[in-house]
Amino acid sequence: MNLFLLMTASIDPRGMKDAKFSPTERLKMYCDAFQFYFNLLKNTNLLDGIVFCENSGFDLEKMKFFFPGLSELKNIEFISLSPNLFDIEKGKGYNEQLMIDLAFKQSQLLSQECHVFKVTGRYPIFNAKKLIGDVCKRGDGVQLFCDQRDHSLYDWLGIKKQGHYGETRFYCVSKEFYMMNFYGHYRELHSGRTSEMLMFEIAQKNYSNKNCFFRFPREARINMPSTIPLTFLGFSVPPAKQKSFFKGYFLFADMIRFLFPWFWF
Repeated sequence: MNLFLLMTASIDPRGMKDAKFSPTERLKMYCDAFQFYFNLLKNTNLLDGIVFCENSGFDLEKMKFFFPGLSELKNIEFISLSPNLFDIEKGKGYNEQLMIDLAFKQSQLLSQECHVFKVTGRYPIFNAKKLIGDVCKRGDGVQLFCDQRDHSLYDWLGIKKQGHYGETRFYCVSKEFYMMNFYGHYRELHSGRTSEMLMFEIAQKNYSNKNCFFRFPREARINMPSTIPLTFLGFSVPPAKQKSFFKGYFLFADMIRFLFPWFWF
């Protein structure tokens, strides 16, 4: 499988609504995440390269400064997109989807037929090696490998939480499938229609497609800063208790995925 990691980034949010952290803080997060995935590239044979795509006009030379020698590597590519191409009023989903479209069009590494494992750049997935390994086990025939949430549990319990959406912080897609099903659909997205909705609809249309997979066998360990407020089923989790909460949650979630693979929770 010709598989590349695509990291999407917006280092300077330029006043985007609900954006968190300053450009300096965000740069540090992106550098830490890049280092994590760069180590994965060096130490495993799962990935063929990394494409880092940024859309705020931030000078990526400032980021490359922290990683001397990257310019000599042919399997690492940095793409800087003009912020004038993006509309911060339309929200994260619109802009990230457009960024992925442009990455496929402008990237040299992605110019050939390939697969992309897309990740949201700021937060490393600590068990990415296992998730990517799950994809590779399926072989070149994979068209889409995502984490679909499709259940009515919250409706039954009267909880105001969405049980029908597609995970867009990470997924794997073949270039051919992306161009046929995702490309250009950023135009439909805005604050009332998210990329998660688009992913859900595309995945749902392909439930009978034997080359599409809608559930990873394990929960993604996404490293979220403890400074971000966390709620679970309507209850607030204090920052001091988030580490122990996540440990228990991941164990529970993995068990549910193993025992009830048909329950897309």
